[in-house]
Amino acid sequence: MQLTLVTGGAGSGKSEYAERLLTRCPCHGRRIYLATMRREENPETLSRIARHRRQREGLGLVTLEQERDIPALIRDGRIRCEDAVLLEDLTNLLANETFVPDPRPVQEVLEELRQLADACGRLVVVCNDLFADGELYDAETMRFLRNLSFVQESLAALPGTELVRVVCGIPVTPGSRTDTADGGTAPEEVEPFAH
Repeated sequence: MQLTLVTGGAGSGKSEYAERLLTRCPCHGRRIYLATMRREENPETLSRIARHRRQREGLGLVTLEQERDIPALIRDGRIRCEDAVLLEDLTNLLANETFVPDPRPVQEVLEELRQLADACGRLVVVCNDLFADGELYDAETMRFLRNLSFVQESLAALPGTELVRVVCGIPVTPGSRTDTADGGTAPEEVEPFAH
């Protein structure tokens, strides 16, 4: 299992980085973009979907849309062991499984993500960084954020998982710091990309 978690705040460039990572990784099957955003008929959601589609144009990605029940993609053969998969994104998937009349336990969602990681050749998961704003939310939202944190930390703890945080389009891998001339630290192998 090859699993990479790509985190970052809104507008950080995490999606573009994850797409670039997926298109550059060795792959003997298809490169799949697994879209989890619920299609709602409001201008903001439709605009985000259109923007992400424009970003992916010409990348050679097969788009699968699946708001819930990720294992269905494995059961029906839409995701196979030779495929590389980009799941965009974990926050939407967990919200889709949580804020519905028949919510799923967070442990089940985590297990389904483990199944997905085991079923494909490479899995890249985009995660929103929702924990750094210092805001206090209502109890339901705080419970959701704790569950999201649990899933992210559980995936990050799996053997061989790579964790990358994207800040202003720059990927930073935890623990990969080098000394600078002024005594501070700077990320190694920083490769910003154009938006």
